[in-house]
Amino acid sequence: FPVVTAGVFEVFGNGYRGNFVRCLLVVFSYSLLYALYPSFASAFGFPYAVGLIAGLASALVPLKRAAEVFRGWEEPYAAMALAFLLLLTLKRWKSPNRDAKGAFFLGLCWGAALYISFALFSILVGLLIFDLLANRKPRIVRDACLTMVAVVAVTAPWIVRNHTQLHGWTLMRDNLGLELSYANDDHAAPSSTLNWADPASWSRHPANSFAKASEVKSLGELEFNRRQLNLAVKWIETHPASFIRLSLERFFYFWFGPIEHPFDLLAISFYTVLGWAGLGLIRERVGNTQFRLWCIAFATYPLVYYFVQYVNRYRVPIDWMVWLSAGL
Repeated sequence: FPVVTAGVFEVFGNGYRGNFVRCLLVVFSYSLLYALYPSFASAFGFPYAVGLIAGLASALVPLKRAAEVFRGWEEPYAAMALAFLLLLTLKRWKSPNRDAKGAFFLGLCWGAALYISFALFSILVGLLIFDLLANRKPRIVRDACLTMVAVVAVTAPWIVRNHTQLHGWTLMRDNLGLELSYANDDHAAPSSTLNWADPASWSRHPANSFAKASEVKSLGELEFNRRQLNLAVKWIETHPASFIRLSLERFFYFWFGPIEHPFDLLAISFYTVLGWAGLGLIRERVGNTQFRLWCIAFATYPLVYYFVQYVNRYRVPIDWMVWLSAGL
């Protein structure tokens, strides 16, 4: 996404015209994602009508608000990449002959997808662990190792680039320290909307504060994030009850929507509950392997988002899975 955005600004400038084109690109990416839902449904063994229901509902009801117009980032591309990766995994898990070449190729694809969104990594870990526990065969261990070797090989150039530019080791794109600290302190609220409405909370983020941005510049990204991580850990250790409360609230926001927007809350809760209920139908009518993929994605992907502030675009990479299950 940064490369695409930089290309837009290079051609159209970074003023009104360039930002307008970038907005059109965001609209296009979400439109493409929703238009692909019927194809996703057919590829994973769902009835075609399920994809039509899911795609039309997503396109007609703007539940992601500004994220679908001008505040969108890489999430639609991550969703499309995840669909491709899970389809590869589905075919591999169903194949009686799982060769080493296929495991390595799968790792290459996962490594490429992590350049789009490193948040997908938790799903990869979940898939590999489940496969190891479910099969417990030497070739499954071999396949997992080959996949991870390929992932490391593909992501290594960017990790080395980070070390060169930031003077330290970090995995891909990482500001977890900042986000943990911002979401876990005395002024923190579960969602970005509420946090940004509070002046004390607003001014703590470098995106909103010249003083904080200057601190990032003087310390460097890695050192700034390390210090923010230490602050977050100390606050969590001294305020365990508040941390648990905030985490439970963020769990609710992630799955059921923002309390401060009643329409969004009602609509997101409606199709989320349908999506959870549809897991049983996936197992009965679509396939046990698809059911496992859906459960692993639902269990692993959101984990980090229970500990940082809620932003509505965070669920986009797996939202197509919720919609297909709800459509079923």
